[in-house]
Amino acid sequence: MHSPPRPLTVKYLQDWIIQPGTSDWKNPIPLDKSLAADGRGLQEVQMNDNLSEALYVAEKKAREAAAILRSKVQKEKMMMKEELRALAVKARSERKKIRKERRPLKVRALAAPSSTESEREKIREERRREGDGKKVGG
Repeated sequence: MHSPPRPLTVKYLQDWIIQPGTSDWKNPIPLDKSLAADGRGLQEVQMNDNLSEALYVAEKKAREAAAILRSKVQKEKMMMKEELRALAVKARSERKKIRKERRPLKVRALAAPSSTESEREKIREERRREGDGKKVGG
């Protein structure tokens, strides 16, 4: 991607020399005019065709890589959603099984009360009868 190294010549080094900062008191000529007098501003900038091609190819590869990365991330999100959906379905089915297993116990308890419940009912009936008798007689 880099151009081959160029040999350093005296002219090349002098072209890169920039005048030190000058003030209006010491040098009344502005910096831009002194550089223009040098002749540096008259040169045209040439862009290497290979450089423009390289930049184009690099941009194209970067866009492709970004698209691949985007699709990969999107696939991962879809896989995660599918996994979460499967877990939710599994949890729902397990809850349904648990509910079905619990229902018969409740139905049995309602159908055949235990001995303590029947005793409680008898005691309640006796108290109601006693309470009714007291209200009538009282």
